[in-house]
Amino acid sequence: MNMDEPNPVLFHLFDPGIVLVVGSMRQGKTAFAFRLCEQIHNITPSRPIGCYAVDPSRNDYIGSLLPSYFSIRSSLDMRDLPLNSVYVCDEATLWANSKNFKKGEAAEKLANDLATTCQRGQTLIVIIQSLALLQLDYFRMGVSLVIKYINPVSLEFERDRLVRILSSAVYGFDQFNHTVNPKSLFYLINDEGYGYFRNIVPSFWSDALSKAWSLNER
Repeated sequence: MNMDEPNPVLFHLFDPGIVLVVGSMRQGKTAFAFRLCEQIHNITPSRPIGCYAVDPSRNDYIGSLLPSYFSIRSSLDMRDLPLNSVYVCDEATLWANSKNFKKGEAAEKLANDLATTCQRGQTLIVIIQSLALLQLDYFRMGVSLVIKYINPVSLEFERDRLVRILSSAVYGFDQFNHTVNPKSLFYLINDEGYGYFRNIVPSFWSDALSKAWSLNER
């Protein structure tokens, strides 16, 4: 099913909360995140939209590759953002904004952000390569998990209770591989249900933006 087609599971992505986009490198996680922002903007142009860059010196360059409705920030605090805003960050940004960072603190920060986003009508889209560092027990409501293709070897490092979910998604990607490029697919799980969907890259996507954001993630 196409990402643009009406479906309650997909509509939940547009609600306030946190969208976790997980998958191996070069599988289209960032393209998905920016495509979701583009769709939200098309539906509700008044919603403030932006992203976080770890290195402030790259803000202007990344900003030049994005539509004018994106704002770029180098600090992550949902309380400083407008109501109903939508922001994209990657796990490196999440960690860089944690005081005295320890990897286990990322989950607690996400939990706090979840409470803030729901109260303020905000959406935070977090791009990550593994769920192993996150304590999903912190989450109750308001989280959508978007799974892109994951290298089976990487699954060995995930928590036991998540391996079954992730392995099932990877198996499905392998089955679709005969008829469609797995990079164009994502598996979505949220309070409304689950399923495979197809998506396209945002209209403003470019190799330069892909490279710039990859450097931002390091």
